[in-house]
Amino acid sequence: MYGVPIFVGRVLCIPLLGALIVLEPVVRVALGLFSLVVLLTAAFLFSCAAIPAGTALELTGSALGAIALLAIYYAVIRALSE
Repeated sequence: MYGVPIFVGRVLCIPLLGALIVLEPVVRVALGLFSLVVLLTAAFLFSCAAIPAGTALELTGSALGAIALLAIYYAVIRALSE
């Protein structure tokens, strides 16, 4: 941290880590439900021929992006807890 003692950086990480751990169930449920709803919507609309394949792939990409955000969230928690 460029001249700042290491314990100051660690002390500042503790409240952030605590907030991330407390919010973890909310984030997991929100991103998981968003991903599930988007995937099911894309599958349903594509099977009804209401949307073209490109749009269904874009919706699937959005759902996978939500899963990637969840993975990044866990990576940040893991990095801060070390």
